[in-house]
Amino acid sequence: MTLKDIQDQQIINGTWGEVWVNNLYLCTLIKFEAKVNITYANVKRPRDLWDGKKILQLDGQGNFTFQKYDSTVLRLFDKRKLDQGLIPDIKIMGKLDDPAALGAERVIFKNVTLNNFSILAFENAKEAEEAMDFNFRDYEIYDLIGE
Repeated sequence: MTLKDIQDQQIINGTWGEVWVNNLYLCTLIKFEAKVNITYANVKRPRDLWDGKKILQLDGQGNFTFQKYDSTVLRLFDKRKLDQGLIPDIKIMGKLDDPAALGAERVIFKNVTLNNFSILAFENAKEAEEAMDFNFRDYEIYDLIGE
């Protein structure tokens, strides 16, 4: 595909993006991002001024923000279980879609740990939002655009 083959309406708009946390649809999603950070070691060779790279570690990180409409997050983090050192088993599925695009991307993030959560947060005359940072240990791609 070349630049001339891409039509303007095929550029994906995030309006149609969707996220599910443990099969619960986040219907008030504002934004979502997940990425993999790669840590490398430098590899040096004799008679070579260039550093090579060897992969050492993968670290999955992400965040999402949604408008608060119920106590979903507080239900997810049962205080009694947290006090015992138990965290919930969490899977997140994200879907990037647009009706005018060439398809959709769908990815499931596994072994998710949520790094923080708000017990209570609000601001006068503003819609309440919840933002969550998370880590994941694995992911699986279910759909790719253009396939």
